[in-house]
Amino acid sequence: MKKTFYITTILCLFASVQLMGQCRLDTILRLDNGGVSPNKTLKGRTINAYKSGSNTIIETELSQTYNSLNGQWINSTKTDYIYNASNKVTQRVDQNWNIIAGTWGSTSKYEYAYLSDNLILYSGFIWSLSSSSWTNSSQESYTYNGDNQVTESILKFWNTGGNRFVNYQRKTFTYNSTTKLNMLIFEDIWNTSTTVWDKKYKTTTNRGFNLKPITIRRDEWDVASMAYYLDNTNYLKYNANDSLIEEKSVAYNPVSSNYDSSFKTTYWYNTNKRLEGKELYKYDLSSPAPSKWVPNKLEIFDYATDGRETAKNTYLQWDGGSKDYRYEGREEYKCFQSSVSIDKVAINPSFQIYPNPTNNETVFIDAKEKSIFTIYNSLGKIVLDGQLDLGKNTVSLNGLVSGIYFLSDNNRTQKLIIQ
Repeated sequence: MKKTFYITTILCLFASVQLMGQCRLDTILRLDNGGVSPNKTLKGRTINAYKSGSNTIIETELSQTYNSLNGQWINSTKTDYIYNASNKVTQRVDQNWNIIAGTWGSTSKYEYAYLSDNLILYSGFIWSLSSSSWTNSSQESYTYNGDNQVTESILKFWNTGGNRFVNYQRKTFTYNSTTKLNMLIFEDIWNTSTTVWDKKYKTTTNRGFNLKPITIRRDEWDVASMAYYLDNTNYLKYNANDSLIEEKSVAYNPVSSNYDSSFKTTYWYNTNKRLEGKELYKYDLSSPAPSKWVPNKLEIFDYATDGRETAKNTYLQWDGGSKDYRYEGREEYKCFQSSVSIDKVAINPSFQIYPNPTNNETVFIDAKEKSIFTIYNSLGKIVLDGQLDLGKNTVSLNGLVSGIYFLSDNNRTQKLIIQ
């Protein structure tokens, strides 16, 4: 398969004491080749900052783009989260970087209100440049039953002319009294002219003997006939382990009484019952029989011996001529031990650093292959990263103080000493 889409390398950095040996997602590096060149180049990254003492609760997500001409990172977007005592998010603020001003500018904010850990109100705001303040945007409220299940949700949008929230969508949920599982959802749309709720959709879930859904049918309300008619249906199949192996979605055209479009996703698993891959197909009515199902997207998953997912390969744009996908993407999930001892430093490294130790602001890295490098300080914090080309690379250490660092290219780690 032609590797020409994008690759995302996820670096998990953990300190052996602070994080107790667990892999924590700290940085997501994004690469692509623009869909043309076979060589992938570094495009951007997302850096996650976690709540103190937690490996899972993210307080800040920072996205940056990479300028390959000067080797610098440029801020792009940032999201900050605030949590309550139960570690449920109570506020999210999104910001964009203003390159000219060199400052962050607010764009949107979301606030979450809870009752006994149940989300009861979700409010959205947008930042007004004219008033330099937050203005109302949307609001969604939730009602629960005695089993803490949502029975109703109402979405409203802010009407600036009327200076008030106006109803937009309502959903009501019905549960089976025995299984407590959802069986029916009604979706209504607010009629601003009549100021009443108009019926829109009905979703019915049928379950098998194992209580897993086997059909999910959606019907749309027809005003003329005052009745629901079939819109689309999802069919689900499972293996002996109750793992999903096929999901097919069929859209129905009431005018022609035919099925206009259909999608199918197949799933398969490894010997450890972990998802190994899934492939999406589209039903092509124009293709010659019997080749009706045309591949649309393929995902393959890799795992370590301890069960951790280590990579995901994504294939896109099926070529009917070559019977293969044109583009490939890959996400790699890796952990790097920041407190590498001298005996764990690579014996046969895929790169050489010189001079090392160094008292200069520049070092040279002789790489045996093209890759991404990351430099950590002794506390496990990323202080520098970038791209290595095959052969000799010049890396500026400007701004790094004297001390012991560790440089990794995703395959090997070497100690770097700055005097």
